[in-house]
Amino acid sequence: MVRRAWFRWVTFLWLIGTAVVHQLYYALYIELVPLPPAQEPSDDEPSFAACLLIKDDNDLLPEWLAYHYTVLPLRRVVIAVDPHSVQDPEPILQRWRQTPLQYTLWQNWDDSSRQNEDKQEQHHHALVHRQNEFIQKCSEHLKQKGAQWTALIDTDEYVIPNRWSLSDEQLIIDGHGPHAIQNVSWHIRQHLPPIGDATTVVDILTKLQSAGLVGSCYTLPRLLVGALENRTCDSASRTTFPQLSTLRYFQHAVKGDFRLNKFGKVFMDLSQLSWSTLPSPRNIHRPYKEYCGPGVVHFPDAFFYLNHYLGSWERYSARSDPRRNREEWEKRAFVDDGSPACESGVSEWLPRFVEMVGSAARARYLLEGT
Repeated sequence: MVRRAWFRWVTFLWLIGTAVVHQLYYALYIELVPLPPAQEPSDDEPSFAACLLIKDDNDLLPEWLAYHYTVLPLRRVVIAVDPHSVQDPEPILQRWRQTPLQYTLWQNWDDSSRQNEDKQEQHHHALVHRQNEFIQKCSEHLKQKGAQWTALIDTDEYVIPNRWSLSDEQLIIDGHGPHAIQNVSWHIRQHLPPIGDATTVVDILTKLQSAGLVGSCYTLPRLLVGALENRTCDSASRTTFPQLSTLRYFQHAVKGDFRLNKFGKVFMDLSQLSWSTLPSPRNIHRPYKEYCGPGVVHFPDAFFYLNHYLGSWERYSARSDPRRNREEWEKRAFVDDGSPACESGVSEWLPRFVEMVGSAARARYLLEGT
C-alpha cells in the first residue's frame, strides 16, 4: 500500500514537472537559442518573396522596395499592374537590376475588370476577383521558382517586428487576463531585435517555425498610421533623404481597434503549401482557410504587424477610387493612441539600407521618386 502511494506521488510530481518544463521551453526559447548572427544576406541564404498588385503607386514603390529589401530581406517580387493604372513602374524597377532583388512585371495581365466598374459595389467585387486571381498566379509562379516565405501586402503596408513596449501590457491583460503577460508571445517579443539590426524577419520566422510557433501561413494584424507628421524620431530628424512615409508618420490608431485597422494580411511559406491548394484562394486577408488563421489577430500575441500608412490628402485622393473621399480620409488622418511616437523604431531601417547598398548616393538613387 505504501509502495503504491509512493509510486502515485512520484508519478504526479513527474507530470507536474513535465508541464512546467514544457512551458519554460517555449517561454525561454529566445534566450536558450540565440538568433542567428547578423550577416549580410546572400543568394544561398533564406529570403523573402512578395506578390504586389499596384495601381498608380510609383510614388510609393521606391520606399516600399527599399524598406523590405532591408528588413525582410526581399529578394524576389512579382508586380502586377492594375488594368486601370496609367503609370508604368518599369523605370523604378530597372534601378534595381544591379542588386540581388529580382523582379517580374506583369502588365495587361487581366482584362476581365475593364467594364462595369462605375458603381462602388461593382468596383469592390472586381477588385476582390482581381486579387484572388493574382494570388493564385503569383503563388504558382513563385513556388515554381523555389520561393518560400512570401508576403501578400500592398505598397502602403510595411512589416514591423512587434517588439515589446510598455504600452502593450494593458492590451494583454484586457485580452487574456492579468496572468497572460507570462505567455510565450510576451517572452519572445521582449527579445525581438530592432529594425536597424542586421537580423531579418526571415531569420526570426525560421526560428519561430522550427519551434512550432509559426505554421505555413502567418497572419499579421494591421495598424493604421495617420497623417500627422512627426520629425522628432532620431533617424527621421537627421535624414536629408526624400519625403519617406516611414520617416514622416508615426502616430497611429489604438492597437486592436478593428474599426480603423481592419483585417490583417499574411505571410505564406509556399514550400509548405501543395500545388493543389493554390488554385482556390478565398481573399487577400485569409487566402487559404485550412492553413491561414482568422483575419483578426489579438495584437499583443503577434510577432509581426503591418504599419498601414494613410498618407497625406494629396496622396490619398490621387488614386481613382470611389471609396477615397475627404470624409473617409479625415476619419483616419488624426488618429493617435497616446503612446510614444518613436517606440516602434521603424525609422531605423534607413541607415541599414545605406550600409547594404554601399553609399548614401546609391540609396538616394534607388529611392528617387518618393
